[in-house]
Amino acid sequence: MKPSVRQATKEDLPELTRWVERSLDRECRRDPLLRRGGGDTGPYLAGLLRDPRAGVVVLEVEGVMAGYLLAGLETFTGPRAPRSLPRRLLDRVRRRPRPRPVFAPTTILWVQDVLLDRAGRRADGARHLARWVAGWARENRADRIAGTIHRRNGPARAFATALGLVPLREVFCRDIEDQDRFPPFPERAERDNLA
Repeated sequence: MKPSVRQATKEDLPELTRWVERSLDRECRRDPLLRRGGGDTGPYLAGLLRDPRAGVVVLEVEGVMAGYLLAGLETFTGPRAPRSLPRRLLDRVRRRPRPRPVFAPTTILWVQDVLLDRAGRRADGARHLARWVAGWARENRADRIAGTIHRRNGPARAFATALGLVPLREVFCRDIEDQDRFPPFPERAERDNLA
């Protein structure tokens, strides 16, 4: 009962679409603010299959799909100020060089989504997917592997641990309601006393 990991193909699209729909439903149950907008995820997945910077991977146990992973490579060059169209056209006419990025380009492999069924978990599929992610990161010379995990998603936290990921930042959020009031922001003297 050894699992196998392979790139998804067009033939996997109907089954993969069902898996992604199931994952979206679970995510919406975990975070009540998220709502499904409807629509078909099939065209989105078909586009990912054609994208060389996207990793759509299928985990199989005894020839049956037991999980999947979505990942993507992104190159981050740092923040840039937005430039108006007239300014860009003037720069072209004047042949000015483009502004240099603030940071050195960094390639990040973002793990977007992972889902395993019981057979995939029993066959240690998460470890096999983690090996695939690590290998794909090395193959594409990624500088970092990253992803976001809901704090109540224990299996995803275990997967991140298998990859050797450590929490880098915490994301804080607050749902805004129509007549919501925010606590008063402290004056400068009070903020200085808090520091």
